[in-house]
Order: sequence, then structure tokens, then C-alpha cells
Amino acid sequence: MIEAYNENYNRINTLTGEGLIFVQSEEFNQSGIVYVMIKKPDSLKVVLEGPFGVDVASFFLDKNEFLLYLPREELVFSGRLDTLNIRQLLYDLTELRLSGETIELQDFFKEIFGFFLGISLLEKNDMIPVNFADSTRKSTIFKIHDSLSEIIYEFPSDREWLQKIQIMDEARKIRVEKSFSRYAKSKGTHIPRGIKYKFFQERVLIALQYTKIRVNKSIKPKEFHIDIPPELMRIHHFVGGKFN
Repeated sequence: MIEAYNENYNRINTLTGEGLIFVQSEEFNQSGIVYVMIKKPDSLKVVLEGPFGVDVASFFLDKNEFLLYLPREELVFSGRLDTLNIRQLLYDLTELRLSGETIELQDFFKEIFGFFLGISLLEKNDMIPVNFADSTRKSTIFKIHDSLSEIIYEFPSDREWLQKIQIMDEARKIRVEKSFSRYAKSKGTHIPRGIKYKFFQERVLIALQYTKIRVNKSIKPKEFHIDIPPELMRIHHFVGGKFN
């Protein structure tokens, strides 16, 4: 099952899609249109229209650098990936606060890349089977356990489509739940059109619903370019984890 899931992931080279993105909390509720372009192993471009109090936002990310451009506000934030304060970025755009334990810098690239792709490579050797699918069970469960946390992976009993990931703390309380639904077939691969991340401690939901997806379409490097006026690049920059 895990092998088949990883084989599906490995068949994906590029993804282009559009849909709706939602961010909800007790104090914040926004949605907007999103356009996504991904080229494995590490190129991601996201264009947002309407959410978070901005008309348009363009965001580029790879394993080395990031760039965020807000044209209406005439703001540009860019730098090395290891200088990006994702918690500050989320707060400045949405007023959502995520705890330090929820987002680890070293996992940020994998998390955001996996969120928009809807699928990530699983480390089979680390995953322990909890049950085996049979006619009486609706799902097959695997887990990863260490001294501080436990991660639960849930698959339907008859398919290699990951449905849910639950990340628990040392007290076995669910910290984060990721769910994947509405799988669609494209070019011999299966991609979830519905992706939800729930942060229980912060009571935050971030969801993505794709309305269109294309897999393995040829993407030229120039398509990841974000056109920014030169004078803005000289004035605005990202320094010390805070926006300036």
C-alpha cells in the first residue's frame, strides 16, 4: 500500500491547478482564489486573488529562497528560505498565530510543498502497521512513534489513497490533522482535490479545494518568474524574520 502510494507520487513531475483556499479561526474567516504551479523536486509558485485583505499576492518558493509580492501594497519580501519566519508571515497576512511546536523551520518547505501538491513521499521504513485491511475494516492504519510524538496514517482498506494524517503530542492529544479527499485521476496519477489542515490547539483550519488540476504538463522555468518593478526590489526586503 505504501509502495503504491509512493509510486503514484513518483509519477508526478508537475502540477498546475486552480481552486479556492480557506483560512478559518475563531477570529478570522477568509477565502480566495488560488492558482498553483509545481515542478518537482522543489519549485512552487502560488498566486492568490482576494484572500487575506489583499487583491493579489504572488509567492515563489524553492529549497533555497522565497519571494512574496503584494502589488497593491507595493511590498516585496524575499530572501533565503532559512530567513523566512513562517509564523510571522501567517500572522501578518491572516492574524493567525501558530505555536513554535506546530511549525518547525526544517519541515516548512516539505509541509507547504506537500500541502499544495496534496501528496508527499512516505518513509516506509519508519512506518509500523497497526492493523491490516480485511473485510471487516474500513481502513488500514500505520504509525510512526518516537519519545515526543506519534503520527498516524490512515488509508482506505481497498486503495492506496491516503485519507488522513494525525500528529499527536506526548500526551496523545491530536495537535494537527491533515485530510485528503476527492481524489481525481490525471495522466495515470491520483491527486486529492480536497486538502484540509486542522490545528487543534490554535483552532485553525486551512483548506484547499481544487476545481482544476493538470498533471505532468510541460512548465518552462520562466513561468515561475514573478515580474516586480525594480524600484520595489531596491526598497523592500526581508530582514531578521520581520517585515520591513
